[in-house]
Parts: sequence; structure tokens; C-alpha cells
Amino acid sequence: MQYAELLKSRTIVGKRVSSLEGLKEPFRSAVKWLIARLAYHDVHVVLFETHRGIELQEEYYKIGTSKAKFGQSAHNWGYAADFVLDTKKVKTRTRMHKGKPYPDPWDNTTPEALMTWKKFGKIAKECGLTWGGEWKFVDLPHVELPWWTGLLNGQPPEE
Repeated sequence: MQYAELLKSRTIVGKRVSSLEGLKEPFRSAVKWLIARLAYHDVHVVLFETHRGIELQEEYYKIGTSKAKFGQSAHNWGYAADFVLDTKKVKTRTRMHKGKPYPDPWDNTTPEALMTWKKFGKIAKECGLTWGGEWKFVDLPHVELPWWTGLLNGQPPEE
């Protein structure tokens, strides 16, 4: 099962957004540059999630996928993006879901996956982004604008 099929089978309440349109400037331009650099260096990841509304953020918090409640995550403001491994090009571990095997686009165990995440993080940092792979709560797929909180000006996040 490919990750797109897996996502359709998940029971998440909110809607996942993977469009660049869910991102705000200057982060949107930084992600476009990141995607171009990743392609140039043959780093095989795909954009998975950008903006998160209240329902999805609270669901992720509830199930432990995120450590942040709504309003505390750069995703809620359009200043974060998550990528996943392109399982058609990166050899990943196989995981079971509902009794069927599928390649794991979040794999962080196989040598090829780890090498891909390391390259991803290096290029993300070269683009001036913060990479979640260096956090205490390791989040290899995550990038965000390092100074996103300074752009908030006390405004609530858009749902």
C-alpha cells in the first residue's frame, strides 16, 4: 500500500493540506527553493503536509503525533511543512497496516532512508530553515521558518 492509500484509510478528523498555497511568505518561497534544491541533489522526498487547521492539530496532539496544541505549531500559521520519503525511489522498511504490508514513507531505520533524511536536513538548513531532525523530539520530515513566532504580531492562527 502506498502512503496515499494509507492516508485515505486513517481515521483523522481534520483535513490534511499539502498545497504550497497553505503556506505564507516568506516561508512559501523558501519551500519552493528547498524543493528545487532537493530535486537538483536527487533527494527523493515529497511534500506531505503544510497548513493544519484546529481539528487536525488537536487530533495530532491527542494521538501523540504532535507535541503542540492548536496555535502552538508553525503549521497552524503557514510557517511549517512536512515531507515524506518517496517510496518509489527510496528503499524503506515495510510496515503492516490492516494486515497488509506497505513501504513506510516515514522510515527512520534503513540506511537509505536515514541517508535521505540526513541530506534533506542539510539542504533545508542551507535554505535557512529549521529542521526537526535536530530537535529533542526528533521530527525528520519537518521544516519551519526559524523566526516564525516573530511574524505573528498577536494574531490568532487561521483555521
